[in-house]
Formats: sequence, structure tokens, C-alpha cells
Amino acid sequence: MKKSISVCLALTMLAAMTVMMIPTASAAWDGSSVSAGLVGSGTEFDPYLISSENDLAFVAKQVNDAVTTYAGEYLKLTVDLDLGNKLWAPIGQLKANYFSGHFDGDGHVVYGLYNVNTSKLGGLIPVCKAATVKNLGLSDSVIVAKGAGYAGGIIGFINDATVLAENCFVEKTTIASGNGFDGAIVGYTINATNLTVKNCYANIGKTLVDYVHKSTTVTMS
Repeated sequence: MKKSISVCLALTMLAAMTVMMIPTASAAWDGSSVSAGLVGSGTEFDPYLISSENDLAFVAKQVNDAVTTYAGEYLKLTVDLDLGNKLWAPIGQLKANYFSGHFDGDGHVVYGLYNVNTSKLGGLIPVCKAATVKNLGLSDSVIVAKGAGYAGGIIGFINDATVLAENCFVEKTTIASGNGFDGAIVGYTINATNLTVKNCYANIGKTLVDYVHKSTTVTMS
């Protein structure tokens, strides 16, 4: 009997420890907080870790303030994120302020992104160049690029670059733009762009990639 009780206690403690070790979504973003920095060195084997909404806001601010494009660097999401449907300034808002790193969602999902703006670009990452975005989901979000804009769930605009979007999905999300160029994964590609979209899906009634310029090469698999 004592042995049975000991075994039960041990299993209960193991289960509790296992639950504690599973990364979970943090509280919804408050609409303004930004981390002071990220853990990691940005290499493939020691990527910058995005472990909160504030961390993602830090990445966006670094790109939007032209501090860095994260060119050749690696970033990894460690938890699901809830941006709380607060007005979000995405990662790159101008063609000169673009994201050029490797973003690994590690199977996590971003919820509650609210990106409604008067600029021409919309998306989780509106402008990419020589970038990789993989293993990432977007759900319960709103992305609207007003005016003559381009919008995509994951990537809004790609110009003269090689970009890979892999294992990404978009669901329960509204995506729209002023000129009608809005795709579920990628909105608009132009010039000598080489885009690969691999194992991506969406169920929001839009094509994965909307506008493809005649000089652009798109590989879907």
C-alpha cells in the first residue's frame, strides 16, 4: 500500500513538473511595452529568443527605427503570443526599413495582431528582403493596408529579394488593402524576387500569394 502511494505521489509530481516545463502564452500585450533587449546572440545555434509580446515589440522597434534589419541573424519564438488587438506597429513599415533575418516560429502562433494603418504596407512582417520565415501561425487578427497598399498575413511586400516562407498558416484573420493586393501568406512581389512558399496554408478565402510580378519567380510546394 505504501509503495502504491509513493508511486502515485511520484507520478503526480512528474506530471506537475512536465506542465511547468511546457511554454505557454504570456498575458496579452498592453499596447506600448517594449523589452530592453533579447536573450541570445543571433546565431543559428544561439538565436535571439522572442519569449513575450514585449520581445516582439522590441524586434519591430529595432527594424522600424533603422537600428538593424537582422540581416543574416536568427530569431526564435518560444511561446504563443497575444498582441491583444492593440494597434500594432509591425516589423518593418517602409521599403527602406525591412526585415532580412531568419524568423523561426518554432510551431507557435501569434494571436490578436491588429495592424490597420494608412501606410502602403501591412502584415506581421510587411517588408522582407533575403529572409526566411518558418514554423509560424497567425490567428484571430486584422491586417488592413489603406490607400494604394499591399498586405499579407505573414509578409506584405517583397522587392528584388530571395525569401522563403515555410510551414506557415493563417486562420480566422481579416486581410485587406486599398488596391486589392492582399494574400493570405504574401501580399505582393515585384522585380527580381525569388519566393518559395513551402507547406503553407490558409482558410480565410484568399490565395497564399496574391500579386506576382512578371519578373518574379514563385515556387509553391
